[in-house]
Amino acid sequence: MSTLPVFIQPADIDGELNDQDLQDFLQVMMAGITGLDGTLVRPRWQPTDPPNQPDLSTNWAALGVVRKERDNFEFQGHVPSSVGFAGNSFVIRHQVLHVLASFYGPTNESYSERLAMGLGLAQNRWYLTQAGYGLVEVGESVTVPAKINNQWVNGTDLPFSLRRRQKYTYSVAEINIANVVINIDNPVKQYVVKIQEDS
Repeated sequence: MSTLPVFIQPADIDGELNDQDLQDFLQVMMAGITGLDGTLVRPRWQPTDPPNQPDLSTNWAALGVVRKERDNFEFQGHVPSSVGFAGNSFVIRHQVLHVLASFYGPTNESYSERLAMGLGLAQNRWYLTQAGYGLVEVGESVTVPAKINNQWVNGTDLPFSLRRRQKYTYSVAEINIANVVINIDNPVKQYVVKIQEDS
């Protein structure tokens, strides 16, 4: 615990991927497993000026994390400093990322099955495990035609879930010297403890 009553920001987040970095990580994985060109695996939510959708004869996909589910309880630990004035406290929690991949085009079902089956192969999951992710499950495929540019396009949604460990490290000041004085003059033997903290 810090000796000062202030909020502490993490000093390290153990390489955790979020935002665009997480989107890029998943895009590489999905393109690699399905064989789709990387330019045809797109973020589910685009900026205010999204690119034109591919034509009806092109197979393509969109994906994004739709929900993050955390463990109810975290683990907290502390590593004292060897020099005695500051150490590192850390918080560890596991999190499940619920990802939705949507496939469009003339053979959208085939590409969704490539992802579903490909995630079951250990060699394909190597990319995930090297980054600290594990496969939890692949969900049910759902047929979801979409109206794009006033035309109906066949589509398939495939949800899957990944688990990752979060570890956030915080630099925390420590108590360096503790001078203890015990006052036993009082018949009730009241103990008074004085603690000197680092400045």
